[in-house]
Amino acid sequence: MKHLIVDVPTNEVHLYPISDVQVGAAGVATEQFVAHIAEAKKDPLAMFFGGGDYTDSLSPSNRKHLKAAFLRGDLYDTPESMLEEKGKEHAREFLELVEGTEGQWNFLLKGHHLNEYKVQNSDGTHTIRTTDHDIAEALGAPYLGEPGEKIGQALISYRFPAHVAGRKRPVMRMFAMHGQGGGGTWGAPLNQLEKMSKGFNAHVYYVAHHHKLLSGATVKLHEGPEATTRLKATDSRVVAGGSWLRGYIPDEITYAEDGVMPPLAIGAPVIYVTSMKDGTFRIKVLT
Repeated sequence: MKHLIVDVPTNEVHLYPISDVQVGAAGVATEQFVAHIAEAKKDPLAMFFGGGDYTDSLSPSNRKHLKAAFLRGDLYDTPESMLEEKGKEHAREFLELVEGTEGQWNFLLKGHHLNEYKVQNSDGTHTIRTTDHDIAEALGAPYLGEPGEKIGQALISYRFPAHVAGRKRPVMRMFAMHGQGGGGTWGAPLNQLEKMSKGFNAHVYYVAHHHKLLSGATVKLHEGPEATTRLKATDSRVVAGGSWLRGYIPDEITYAEDGVMPPLAIGAPVIYVTSMKDGTFRIKVLT
């Protein structure tokens, strides 16, 4: 698991998660995504983070089969180079769509869809790099993934300014993951987050992958002698990150249509966080 501290310069921040754009796939809602980014760029309190699957590229199973084919000699260097260049092209296209947001990204998570390629080192060895690394580097943000099939999780501590000089800085914690598995109902991603909330204490629980745009509120109570109820509440939000990929498009049978999956709304949430003087956080999610 990755851990990261993000320093917030003001007592309020607006978090814009970006996930499941899948540039290169059929059905990307490019105009709507560009409009979303344009609106975010006008927001002086905007910060971005990535939930994975910025490009379509190759899934883990695709990469595994291709790697085996190259090792067996069933495929030569030419198709490998073609796939590598196409993956890099998709990464460049994604970066064009988010141009102007460089330096405003807190982190990028790894998803399922990306492309791996080799970088030759001066000593004759090579390093495996991904198109996700390229995107994160261009945006000036840490990439919290690594090559291979495994997809990790992250705990992010957003450290706000102290309300009184010399006092402890309030910290808003977020548990973030790309997500795994499936589920045809709206509750699938929230059920996954509810399970993880039992093991991780956070103010925001975020998951991508499911292509469902949802949010919900949850609370944890603990002893608070100073409170009128003798209980203190930690309010949290569970957030599913939506997507920018249409499942149904004219004159083409998509993965969603072939799999008898219902069409889903495109879009992404915005998470509004305000640090309060009593040490709590006011968190609202616009979906």
